[in-house]
Amino acid sequence: MMASISPPTTEQAEGIAASADMGTMPAGQSWPSARRAWTCVALLACAHMINMFDNGLTGFLVTLIKADLQASDAEMSLLIGFAPVAFYALVGLPMARLIDRYPRTIVMPIGSLFVGTFTLMCGLAQNFWQLFLARMFVGSSATVNGPGFYSLLADYFPPHKLSRAIAGMQVGFVLGTALASLLGGVLVAMAIGWGTSDWFGLTIRPWHKVYMVGAAGAFLVSLILWSIKEPDRRELATLKPGEKAKMMPVSETLHEVWRRRAVYLPLFLALGFMSLEMGGIAPWRVAFMERNYGWDVAKIGAWSAGTMLIFSLIGLPLGTWMTEFFQKRYDDAPVRAILVSWVIALPFSVAGPLMPTGELMMLCTGVGITFAMASAIPQNTAVQIITPNRMRAQVTAMYLFMMTVVGGLGANLLTAISGALGGEAYLGEAMALAVAIMTPLAIICVMTGLKPYAREIRERREAGVM
Repeated sequence: MMASISPPTTEQAEGIAASADMGTMPAGQSWPSARRAWTCVALLACAHMINMFDNGLTGFLVTLIKADLQASDAEMSLLIGFAPVAFYALVGLPMARLIDRYPRTIVMPIGSLFVGTFTLMCGLAQNFWQLFLARMFVGSSATVNGPGFYSLLADYFPPHKLSRAIAGMQVGFVLGTALASLLGGVLVAMAIGWGTSDWFGLTIRPWHKVYMVGAAGAFLVSLILWSIKEPDRRELATLKPGEKAKMMPVSETLHEVWRRRAVYLPLFLALGFMSLEMGGIAPWRVAFMERNYGWDVAKIGAWSAGTMLIFSLIGLPLGTWMTEFFQKRYDDAPVRAILVSWVIALPFSVAGPLMPTGELMMLCTGVGITFAMASAIPQNTAVQIITPNRMRAQVTAMYLFMMTVVGGLGANLLTAISGALGGEAYLGEAMALAVAIMTPLAIICVMTGLKPYAREIRERREAGVM
């Protein structure tokens, strides 16, 4: 068991921030007002909601796109999984360095403008490879959002309040995912009613029109992000007039992460395994329920929306409570909260796709969602607390790389597993097997990270950083 600790007082906690050189926060540097900070959370939650709504639409379009483009399951896996993350490895870190170096409230809106433009290109694509390229550029353009969102929150909130701020922002994830489930099916049904049309020599099918709606959402996100006020970076606010902030280049960031690999790698690898699992299951859930239970997209959407909304809104405060509960007792608090969440979620997530009815599957899935959402709060809190400001966005980009890129390969993993089991008819068994393999591997990684993380926290506290 880790050594127990006494929680810092409010005055001590509000004087804490990770600095660029692992030093203390400059004297006299105050945090933004609560009103301004929570306004930022609300705006980020709105942007996150619209982003997740747009992201969730493709799952409802799989059957239509597959039929129109005469694509196989393997090709669709490339389209819904690999394509959006194909360039992340190349552009993720450079884009994140822009977040570390320039005003985030300028970089992020520009990124969203590109997302909207390439989503519109999805709505004009005439063949598989045009759609593949458009979705690939959508994914690469969106790489600034995650690092930017978390970087902003870490400069708006002191560490002891950060988990609550992250939970508030994640409400947008929940609402966006729920809306995609609820309205995605309705929107697809409406688009089918609109029929096929010709536009300047292009054939515009129903699924094209759904992507055009998604493009409008991305443009709206750009406006929302532009309205956020840029906060002072915690350790950079006391720079002298004309003095230029020194940001870590990618090479130094990689070196620093590797030097502290005992702390970072368990978190990164654990997220990678869980993302591989979730990235494989989520895009195929609608198709699986159509095939296995005979549900139509409207029914799937309504049940998915209700399940996501109810169980996620239980999971978010639960994750915040667990993190703060463990913070009063353990140095490894956020990592320990991740571990507990995943252990509880495991049996329900395995059982879900093996259930005899769609209703029972949704119930099991809901319990898994509760603890998956609960784990998201300490995961992001853990990384932000131990990372200096001048490399925070880059490290967050590396962390999200494991979720985005590795998760994007999950759809291909699932088709490989179902193929090994006997074909497309074994999609449910492939889902259960993916969970049964990936979640235990993630749990093992988290367990190896408990002691190093606790040691890091103690060292930072003794050095006066926390």
